[in-house]
Amino acid sequence: YMGTVLNRIIEVSVSVVGHSYPYCRGLESFYMTDIRKSIQVLTRIRPQSAEEKVEDECASVVAYNKLQIQVPGSNQSRQFEIDRAYDKLASNENLFVDCIDPLVGRVYSGYNCFVLTYGARQSGKNHTLFGSSNDSEGILNRCANSLFQKLDSNQNSIKYMVTLSASLLKQNTIIDLLNPAPKSTLNLIDHRGFGAYIDGLAELQCQSAAEAREYIKQAISVRSALEARTTNSSKPSTVFDIHVEIIDNDTPFSIRQATLRVVQIAGSGGLALKFNESLQAFVKCAEMLAADKETWSIPYHTSNLTRLLEPCLGGNAFAVCIMCIDPATSAVQDCINTCELAEKIKKIKNVEKINKTSLNTANKELREEIKKVRGKLNHTQPGQYMNDIDTNKI
Repeated sequence: YMGTVLNRIIEVSVSVVGHSYPYCRGLESFYMTDIRKSIQVLTRIRPQSAEEKVEDECASVVAYNKLQIQVPGSNQSRQFEIDRAYDKLASNENLFVDCIDPLVGRVYSGYNCFVLTYGARQSGKNHTLFGSSNDSEGILNRCANSLFQKLDSNQNSIKYMVTLSASLLKQNTIIDLLNPAPKSTLNLIDHRGFGAYIDGLAELQCQSAAEAREYIKQAISVRSALEARTTNSSKPSTVFDIHVEIIDNDTPFSIRQATLRVVQIAGSGGLALKFNESLQAFVKCAEMLAADKETWSIPYHTSNLTRLLEPCLGGNAFAVCIMCIDPATSAVQDCINTCELAEKIKKIKNVEKINKTSLNTANKELREEIKKVRGKLNHTQPGQYMNDIDTNKI
């Protein structure tokens, strides 16, 4: 057993670039920036369908950063101030170029970034993330295209590896969308060095943007089949991770790595918020962070969704939250609820950190670990096993 432990440590020391081992991410050294930045919050009004156009609209953009909700049957209206408001004429390309592509640049530089979509059912979340026949590509495919464009344009000066994973979160159940067969559900593990991760989740290496888009297409197909079995009041959330590791040729002993996490939060309209515990946990965490509560008191661990979102909810990541709006008057209360939450999320501040690892430092730490293991072995009698505590420490 101890020989296996030593071999595993040695394997990690010679393949730090490969991140299939969780130990590698635990070796990251983080450098804090000096500025706390708020989550960037956008609202996007979806256009009404042909069937809906007989219905009046309650939501409208009155300024580049202001949205107005008109209460039906009265002269009352409410205005909400966010970072950017998009009307029904805005395309996915407009949204991506303005607000999402800069995030991809930060991922290339070594910063973890999040893109969240939130809103009631049928408010345009699927169209925004995954696109449609009328608007060629969604935000997710555009992120993959942009990232590989940046990597390939610098391929003579860097070495890189990109992996993709996708998961479905329904209450406390986690399903791998790229490898759903072997285990029906997966477990979320909290690691002191690199936070929460999904144990056993498939991470598929992508050699090109086309390959990444194909994996995304497969995951969406599995997601659609699984969602068809769920009730309207308990729709799941979806998480896509694009992880990149980069070594510059001029600094071969330094590696930067980052993850772009794109999350579609389950529909919040109607009875969904009442029955979906993950949604309740997300709203509760956002409200407490907006009220500037102490970080230790935030109930991240009440759901798998908030555990995975912790880095972007008062954590160390850049984040953009897209609040999708259904403008129909029948959805006015959902519009108001979404905009009220948007104003709260806008108050949340993160401290961004760059993820940069010195391979020399990592190798030194691993040699120290090997030295400790050998010391333990030298003090162990033949045929004698170390207790569980010592084994866990090693």
